Amino acid sequence: MDQTPGHPYLRFVFITGVSKFSKVSLFSDLNNLIDITLSEGFSTLLGYTEAELAHYFSPYMEQMVEKRGMSKDQLLEKIQKWYNSYSWDGKNFVYNPYSILNLFNENRFGNFWFSTGTPTFLVKLIKEKTIDITRFEKLTVSSDSFDRFDIETMEISALLFQTGYLTVKNVYIARDDKEKFQLDYPNKEVRASFLKVLFQEYSKRNTDRTNEILDRMADTLAEDNIDLLIEHFKSLFASIPYNIFIGEREAYYHTIIYFVLKLIGAEVRPEEESNIGRLDAVLETENKIYIMEFKLGSGQEALDQIKEMKYAEKYRLKGKEIVLAGIGFDSEKRNIDDYLLENLDR
Repeated sequence: MDQTPGHPYLRFVFITGVSKFSKVSLFSDLNNLIDITLSEGFSTLLGYTEAELAHYFSPYMEQMVEKRGMSKDQLLEKIQKWYNSYSWDGKNFVYNPYSILNLFNENRFGNFWFSTGTPTFLVKLIKEKTIDITRFEKLTVSSDSFDRFDIETMEISALLFQTGYLTVKNVYIARDDKEKFQLDYPNKEVRASFLKVLFQEYSKRNTDRTNEILDRMADTLAEDNIDLLIEHFKSLFASIPYNIFIGEREAYYHTIIYFVLKLIGAEVRPEEESNIGRLDAVLETENKIYIMEFKLGSGQEALDQIKEMKYAEKYRLKGKEIVLAGIGFDSEKRNIDDYLLENLDR
């Protein structure tokens, strides 16, 4: 930093930003930077800890408790789901300070941090590279994934981490002595907002139309009416402009269904693994478990695969009714062609 104006007077420089500075150039003026992003000693530097939230914001929480008619424990649980769980070491978790300040300033829950800017570049990049969105949940990466500096070749997981859409949930040492990081969405604000933006990009729907169909589907799922839910999906696929479908890819249809189920608050687990295979999705409601398989083909083919691979076996002891759902897509119709539902005997 010898050429920096005022350099003799600098003792400490702290730089924040989205992407790392490159330190690989022999002639770089910034070749003595220390990257503290993943350093445990600084894991609570940016954000409010649980103790700080309770200490400094107690009066504001009392106001919200009175306004909303809930207990303080109930309020804290809701705040945690919305704004907590940012972490850089998988041990210490902090609240988003911008969202917390806006929460108490406006006395309401909202997507405050996300609304500061739409991640247009990331959304277009994900769609252009046809990246599997479902893998962003509990995604495991190695430490060298964060060491690339060229934004054109950088892993999408690293970009999502650096921009705050993914965070560290766990860190462990693998058998090759390399650090492994389990990434996931930090909280409800980020997950719901990011998925909604992606869904609108994939389906070309505006906010009002998106909210309308999501509300209908949420009500349908609450009634455990899977037949009507699938009819809603058929109506949704029929309304998507033909030129944005991604050819013969099953993943496109999976992605739309995943977006919708997540956005309506369903407990859906994509790419669920068993001892002999990996099924497309498990949808769990209060009373039922739906074992779902998707095929570019017939619903019968999808149902046969569920049975052949015995995907339902691991769920038999959960005490819920199990429904096998084979869903077939037609790439020419660009829609669900047929589906078969079968109740599994307990």
